[in-house]
Amino acid sequence: MTTVTFQGIQFTEKMLADEKTADLVSTYNKIAEANGEKTVNKFSDRQSAIKRTWAMLQKHGKAVKKTPKSDGEGQTRTKRFNYVAIGNPKPVREDTTENPVLRHRLIKQMMTPEGCSVNQAIAIVKQFDKDRKAQGKTIYSGTDTIHTRAYEGMRLVHYYANYSLKQDGEGDDAPVRIVGNRKS
Repeated sequence: MTTVTFQGIQFTEKMLADEKTADLVSTYNKIAEANGEKTVNKFSDRQSAIKRTWAMLQKHGKAVKKTPKSDGEGQTRTKRFNYVAIGNPKPVREDTTENPVLRHRLIKQMMTPEGCSVNQAIAIVKQFDKDRKAQGKTIYSGTDTIHTRAYEGMRLVHYYANYSLKQDGEGDDAPVRIVGNRKS
């Protein structure tokens, strides 16, 4: 599998296929702007978004060949949090004792020097549910696992609050940090 590195972030074609189209537009535009090329507002369809973003990465990134492991044992997930923000961060409601806000708690942890791993986010989600239950407020009753809620909570820090995220390493123990935002 070929891995392409651009500005210290590693990408694979499979990783791009797992991204949302909005994130592909963001990645494409970041590369285009860094290299003086034309940016896009959107792509005509998802397949062309993946194809064009991958082509842009191959053109301007540094290709690194990776050899896949022979068996599935001991493999961890690849980096999942490498999101680039467009514009300024949006305000996130303050987390208070009377009104707990999960996104604020995650942002606060990700801004620390040690960052926030998915496993730490799981603990934050559990504490958040415990705090809401103690106040007699409704807690999440959907079908998602606590792991999915923690992962999605971290992803939404980028999607809704518009922060740039970078994961250092691989797997659920690797810290995710807020690495700033791009000014529009």
